[in-house]
Amino acid sequence: MRTRVKGKTGADNNGKTFVCGALAGTFSKTVTAPLARLTILRQVTAGDAGVKLLSMKEEMIQIVRSGGARQLFRGNTAAVCHRVPFSGVYHTTYNKLSKSCEKSNSFAIKLVNGSIAGALACSAAYPLDLARSLIASGKSESPRILTTLFTEVQKGKGIRSCYRGLYPTLVQVTPNLGVNYAVYDTITTHSGVGGVPGTLLSAASAGVASSVATHPLDVIRRLLQVDGAAGTVSKFNGSWLRAASTVVTTNPLSMWRGLAPELTKVVPSVCITFSVFEALKTVI
Repeated sequence: MRTRVKGKTGADNNGKTFVCGALAGTFSKTVTAPLARLTILRQVTAGDAGVKLLSMKEEMIQIVRSGGARQLFRGNTAAVCHRVPFSGVYHTTYNKLSKSCEKSNSFAIKLVNGSIAGALACSAAYPLDLARSLIASGKSESPRILTTLFTEVQKGKGIRSCYRGLYPTLVQVTPNLGVNYAVYDTITTHSGVGGVPGTLLSAASAGVASSVATHPLDVIRRLLQVDGAAGTVSKFNGSWLRAASTVVTTNPLSMWRGLAPELTKVVPSVCITFSVFEALKTVI
């Protein structure tokens, strides 16, 4: 039997939670979009020799001067569109797996559940992730999602081009989400810090831990996503080993390129998402 809260069924509450979460995530991604774009712009230069990196402030000023303030948010629409189906598949899968493993609450089980959910969600929403990388990196001439994907299909290898880089993405995203959820659940359970501070501490710690642990893999997957875009000559031929070897040979430290803006956006992203989510629950 489902309990009723203020006249609403459990399904109603789930729908409300989904809407609030989607809107909060959209607002958070939009606010932190300039930092997210800096991350991608830096990552896709990891295999290039002689690249001089500017400070984050200088790089943002350069982007604005080249095309106006709107350029800081290039690729954000694709990121937001990607988040809705990704989050839906991820949370649904993770919750079902968690319920089936209720008798075991170990870190390893949480890690496996998060990884499986992440792999399924990533595969389901992958074309939107590819479009976001191409648009944000400037490899796509158009800022529009459908135009970008159509160009890939037309000039590339058909529909397969929309899944270019999927395997290395799964290699990165799966452990990333696994670490994220496992660290979040573990800190929530054992930190002894409750309420809002506890939630923010768990979420921020999980975000930092997962980003640091898998960033080199994220660099490789971004390189492979933009490699051979729109039918151009491919440097790596889809091989993540070749991409990794090129980056390490050129400059091993560039495996961590883009980590600074990525970590800079973790805490504000978590705080914004949580604050907006709680505010929307009171008005929706």
